[in-house]
Amino acid sequence: MEENINFNFNFNNNNNNNNNNNNNNNNNNLINLPIKHLYSWDVPSYLDINDMGLLLKMINLSLITLAIDKVIDNNLLEIIKNFCPNIQNLSLGLFNTSFPEILPSLIYNLPLNHLYLDIFGYNFSDVLIDLTNSIPSTVISLYINFTLLPNQLDYFLNEMKAKPKILGIIDKYMIKNDHLEIIIKYAKIHNNNLKELHWFGNLDDEIIKDNMNEAKSIIPLICYPIYNFLGKW
Repeated sequence: MEENINFNFNFNNNNNNNNNNNNNNNNNNLINLPIKHLYSWDVPSYLDINDMGLLLKMINLSLITLAIDKVIDNNLLEIIKNFCPNIQNLSLGLFNTSFPEILPSLIYNLPLNHLYLDIFGYNFSDVLIDLTNSIPSTVISLYINFTLLPNQLDYFLNEMKAKPKILGIIDKYMIKNDHLEIIIKYAKIHNNNLKELHWFGNLDDEIIKDNMNEAKSIIPLICYPIYNFLGKW
């Protein structure tokens, strides 16, 4: 049984700043925390992004599930990449001023089964190819909460290595007929490999009724999004 972890650590930013020159030694002397599943909403609010980085270093190889809905900078993504290579279930909420350059590399190198990306405020024309190529073939459920134009969604779905059985379309600007048509075409091309579509919209909307009926004839389950990352694996 996994140990219950008490988050009563002595995180002291002043001490951390004073010891910057000894980071390498500190990393070697970190306490190992046997935490398999880490959700940022379970972490005490007084821990800042630097503390979260230290916590991830302490968990290290044990971590299987990581869900973060706080501000994530490149340094934190670098820590995840370098210290937590065994993550299988990843949920990231990115509200940064610029697209994190390290994100595609991080995703690509993880043995992911479940991936939830909540990315706000970027022009995906500039990063679409890198982001598409980063999705590993191991992903079986993929939730995307960011805005893609229909042609961008078409490229993303058909060019990524993963062929997810569960696809979540969360962004409100993608709950449209044009996007649904792309998903129907994708499901047909890939021999009905898509088993579930989690659609963040009214399934009975008259505007999309015809396409939704066709989608239901191809995809076994279409439902309102089920946020598995709120559960415990």
